[in-house]
Amino acid sequence: MFAGTANQMSTAVTNNTVTFALTNDVTLVGDLTVGGNDIKASDGATALTLTAASGNVTVAGDLKVGGNDILASDGVTALTLLASSGDVTVAGDLKVTGNDIKSSSGSTAITLSGTSVTVAGDLTVNGSTTVINSTTVTIDDSLLKLADGNIANSIDTGVYAEYVDTVAKYAGFFRDASDNNIFKFFKGAETEPTTTVNTAGTGYTVGTILANLTGGTVSSLASAIGVTDGGTGAATFTSNGVLYGNGTGAIQATAAGTDTYILKSNAGVPVWSNVIDGGTY
Repeated sequence: MFAGTANQMSTAVTNNTVTFALTNDVTLVGDLTVGGNDIKASDGATALTLTAASGNVTVAGDLKVGGNDILASDGVTALTLLASSGDVTVAGDLKVTGNDIKSSSGSTAITLSGTSVTVAGDLTVNGSTTVINSTTVTIDDSLLKLADGNIANSIDTGVYAEYVDTVAKYAGFFRDASDNNIFKFFKGAETEPTTTVNTAGTGYTVGTILANLTGGTVSSLASAIGVTDGGTGAATFTSNGVLYGNGTGAIQATAAGTDTYILKSNAGVPVWSNVIDGGTY
C-alpha cells in the first residue's frame, strides 16, 4: 500500500521512499526495479537497455557523469574522468568484452583474440627501447635503416647476436665510426654492444668470413695470404727478381739480374751467372 503527501510517495512500512522535488528531481531511497528492459527518454526513444540475465546496461547515446569518478560496487574508484582534457584514467585492469577497439571513425584499429593483438594500421613507437620476444620475425621491407639521425657519425651501426660459450658472448658485424668507417666482423666479445662495439673488450676477436669475394681490393692484412690459399705467402719481393716456387712455402724471388748474365740452376736454386760451361759428356 502507498501513502502520499504533496511531494512524497511512501510505502506503508517505510516513509519517504520516493520524493518529488519542485525542480522535477526524484529521490529514491531504496532500489529501483524496472519491469521492462528499457528506460526511455521524453521522446520515447530508448536511452538505456537492461539485460536481466547478465545485469548489463547498454547506453544508446552519450553518458554524462556529473562528478569525476565512476565507482565500483565497493565504492572504490574504477574510472576517473578529466573534464578539461577528456582523458580517462582506469584504476585497475581494462577488460574488453568484444574483440575490437575502434577509432573515432568507427574503423577497427585493434583486434583482440585471446592474448594475440592485431593492429590494423601503422604502429608508431616513440620510445627509445622496443623489446620483442618472438620465435620468428618476418619483415616485408627489403632494406632496413639503422641509426636514423646519426648526424654526428658518433655511433657504430650493425647487427649482433648473443650466444653462450661458458659465458654469454656476442658476435656480429658493424661499421666502426671511430676507425675510418670500416666494416668489421667480430666474435667472442663478452661486453654487450651499446651504441658502440668495444673492440678492446674482453674476448673480442676478429670474426671469420666464409664467402666468395668479387671485385674491390685487399689491403692491410695482418699476414700474407698463404700459397695453399691461393696467395704468395710473401709480403715483398726483390725488385726485378724472378719468382720461383717453393712447394707449399712462400713464393721466392731471385736477386735482380745483371746485364748479359744468364739464369741457371744451382742445386735446384735459380741463380744469375756469366759463366757458360759445356759440361761433361
